[in-house]
Amino acid sequence: MNIDTARRFIFSKKCFKHKFISYSSRNQRECFYGFIDKMYPNIFTIITDNGCLKAFSYSDVVIGNLKII
Repeated sequence: MNIDTARRFIFSKKCFKHKFISYSSRNQRECFYGFIDKMYPNIFTIITDNGCLKAFSYSDVVIGNLKII
């Protein structure tokens, strides 16, 4: 998967509620529900169920730091 296919994949998931799993440093994992709100050239934003705004880059999806279920 490259950046362009990640953009198309995320665009197809936009405005629907999904489960997200974010992997960060030191084997920490965060699971949350939300929907993809806006897409920008280098990042996209997610609004979680509790109203938090999170931003991720498309490369996070490519390398597996963010999974959309």
